[in-house]
Amino acid sequence: MTPSIATTLATHLFRFRWWLLAVALLSIGAMFALVVIRPSLAPIAFALVGPLAVVPWGLLCVCLWFHPERGNMLPTSRLFGKLPGLVQTGLRWYAALFITLFLIVGLLIVPALAAIGL
Repeated sequence: MTPSIATTLATHLFRFRWWLLAVALLSIGAMFALVVIRPSLAPIAFALVGPLAVVPWGLLCVCLWFHPERGNMLPTSRLFGKLPGLVQTGLRWYAALFITLFLIVGLLIVPALAAIGL
């Protein structure tokens, strides 16, 4: 995902940011409750509920970081805007690639590892 794709995605998803936060927190709570109540179900909890926590959290990060008017990684933001332009560009690319990797790992790799019992 490039920073421009992340900005477009953030523009569309920003109005749902509170829903994304609620789904992520409820999923984390459900996963914690499943693990505490029945520790033997931990792999199933991570395989099924894990992506329900990771994907909304990652999309929430995209919304908060890349929104073109309210994002934290804007050239006009208080802390980020004081950095040189080249550093800002590098950090935006790093954040876009990191969030892509975060979503791939949370959506595909963690459930696969949980399914085989690691």
